[in-house]
Amino acid sequence: MSEKRNELRGADRVSWFRVLAVCVAAFVVLAGCDSLLYPDDGPTRYAIGDTGPAGGLIFYIDEDDEHDWRYLEAWIADETVLIDRYEDEYPWSYEYYSSIDETSTGIGTGYANTYEVLNEYPNYAAKVAAQAEHDDRDDWFLPSIDELEQMYENLHAQDPPLGNFFEGDYWSSSEVSADRAYSLMFGTGSSWPDHKTQEFRVRVARAF
Repeated sequence: MSEKRNELRGADRVSWFRVLAVCVAAFVVLAGCDSLLYPDDGPTRYAIGDTGPAGGLIFYIDEDDEHDWRYLEAWIADETVLIDRYEDEYPWSYEYYSSIDETSTGIGTGYANTYEVLNEYPNYAAKVAAQAEHDDRDDWFLPSIDELEQMYENLHAQDPPLGNFFEGDYWSSSEVSADRAYSLMFGTGSSWPDHKTQEFRVRVARAF
């Protein structure tokens, strides 16, 4: 009889352990227990406005896992290049006899856009972006217009503004037509299809 009671007690303990395990698992899933899901030695998590691994500022987070990267960071200053003198404004192109027809406007397209533009116009704004190197990283690119808008909304439009942006126009890597490409005025947050020969500023981004 005592052996049977011991067997029952053992079975009860196993059942309770199973119930406890299910409860703990449910708590982790439903309550989002960070200490269990993200241990201290796990990947670094960033918020908008944080300093990223390359020293830029986080301006977009891919919350829905739509891309093969999680974050976009913008460098903390506009690009300046020494030509005859230090330049900080550049044309998208001085040549607009043909349309590239391969660029996009969406988030996640800036990197590919930059190199599509370089194939057709190997100088100017896209080249300045592609040649950028900050904090030993050389994967910077000219953002698409949607990426540039996120940069404006999540950094420059904050109170206080983040990112040291100029209150003028910045080029995107998104083409509109043979003679126009999208720019964004950081003084107002408005985007425009500007003539490619206009000279605007360049602020680079990178994905990781």
